Amino acid sequence: MRTQAAAMLACDFFHVNCAVALKRIYVFFVLEVATRYIHILGTTTHPDGPWTTHKPETL
Repeated sequence: MRTQAAAMLACDFFHVNCAVALKRIYVFFVLEVATRYIHILGTTTHPDGPWTTHKPETL
């Protein structure tokens, strides 16, 4: 696993509750496994099918 970690990426979503706007913001991110560096690829308040499938294309 350590030899392959340099080429591995993990992606997922998390949400943040914004107290000012009273909205939930969804964040799409990618984690570089070897360095544990996080790249935020996009945010939205309304995740839908086209938004979630378009984001991996930006990698």
